Amino acid sequence: LDQGLLARSLAEARFLRAYYYFRLLRNFGERIPLFTKQIEGSEEEYFPPQSAPGVIKSFIESELSEIQNDLPEEWDQANAGRATKYAAQGILAQYYMFTGQLPKAETELLKIISSGRFGLLDNYAHLFDGLHKNSKESIFEIQFCGNREGGKREHNQLAEHLSPGDLDGGYEEAYPSPWIFETLKKDLTEDGSYSQRVYATILFNDRKTVIVLLHLPCPGAAAHADVFQGAAEARHFMPLEMRQGNNDVRVIKRPSNHRLLAV
Repeated sequence: LDQGLLARSLAEARFLRAYYYFRLLRNFGERIPLFTKQIEGSEEEYFPPQSAPGVIKSFIESELSEIQNDLPEEWDQANAGRATKYAAQGILAQYYMFTGQLPKAETELLKIISSGRFGLLDNYAHLFDGLHKNSKESIFEIQFCGNREGGKREHNQLAEHLSPGDLDGGYEEAYPSPWIFETLKKDLTEDGSYSQRVYATILFNDRKTVIVLLHLPCPGAAAHADVFQGAAEARHFMPLEMRQGNNDVRVIKRPSNHRLLAV
């Protein structure tokens, strides 16, 4: 077996393991079991002890640091979505920010910026419309296609859980807080209007609110989207109890069905 291929394959596996442990850390804290070898089915493995404080955090940091040199800088389009060294740096930067280690986060982010491989999109809304996959802002994307034909569930279920019920059968499990809404509303253009970032992030009762219903058949078929603009059309897709009166309506926008990390 080619040693370069072996090192890269192990690095990809370690990346995914570290990424999932970071997700577990964010959801459940650090007192979770740590597995570093293949499970053989022993009694101890079925009832593993909790990790001591600091163990999980040190593991995530060391794994994402050590694998960077064994991961490629890029993949071809046929392998889009696989881990790269910049994906490891980006997730490590997220970990550092989550744990309050901002100078270390800056170090990792500067590696990404200085590579010259990434940049900001001209249109901020393109990050969320589902039609601009693997853009120059993309560091690590899950390659969902959005296909629901024949009972398939090839999409990011986070979108389903957060989106409005009338919009696309969403569960409306979370809404942006008043603080987030009021903070975003301070982002104004030179003429005093709300910025593109405001409209691309939150749906609310405003004539410039835009709703995009994305249709992503797969494989091979072209994606398209239905676009609705204006307060009247926006309110049509909002829950009934939120359409009453003239109150501001705050519904967090659906995340793109493929967006995971963009810096």
